[in-house]
Amino acid sequence: MLGFDTPWTFWILERGVDGFTDPYDYPRKMDEFTEWYTDYIIRYIKYFDRYNPDMYWVHGVNDSFAGPKFLKKYVYRFIKKIRKETKTYLKHFISGNVSKFLEKEAESGIDILETLEPPPIADVNLKDAKKRIGKEVVLSGNLDPINILGKGNIKQIEEEVKRCLYDAAEGGYIFSTADQITHLTPYENVEAMVSAVKKFGRY
Repeated sequence: MLGFDTPWTFWILERGVDGFTDPYDYPRKMDEFTEWYTDYIIRYIKYFDRYNPDMYWVHGVNDSFAGPKFLKKYVYRFIKKIRKETKTYLKHFISGNVSKFLEKEAESGIDILETLEPPPIADVNLKDAKKRIGKEVVLSGNLDPINILGKGNIKQIEEEVKRCLYDAAEGGYIFSTADQITHLTPYENVEAMVSAVKKFGRY
């Protein structure tokens, strides 16, 4: 798997919090950067497609903070252009409250959507997401890595694994935590999660 940032996430990672107001303060510069960056990534995937990668990881950790207007301009327009250039799977990694953007995610041309963070850390109901876009996009994630995996007991972990698996049943789902596991997570909790996936992960 190879990867790259979306223009919005790359910009914010480089600029920090000042970047969030740049589309208002420096719209022309943002547009020029986005055009240059898109061309650069297209050249990147054209080069690496010759090696037949399994997937391109489209990193968008800051994308949900862009809001509908800038998501369209600096994320979804970018993904659609990338989609036209490659047949390789595209996985969009986007954190935060993305429930209201699910249809836009599917329309962008991605193949896999992660992290699908559930309440209380964000707002994605996996069963709802499956119903809305599960036929177009493979869903990945939704197990709370903080309150369940990090702080829960083995029974809670098993129940949440079952919920994820059954809410997204009938294919088109990759089980995983919603974002990364913290360093404070007990090892036995990770073992419990893996065991539960093996136990309940067949339909």
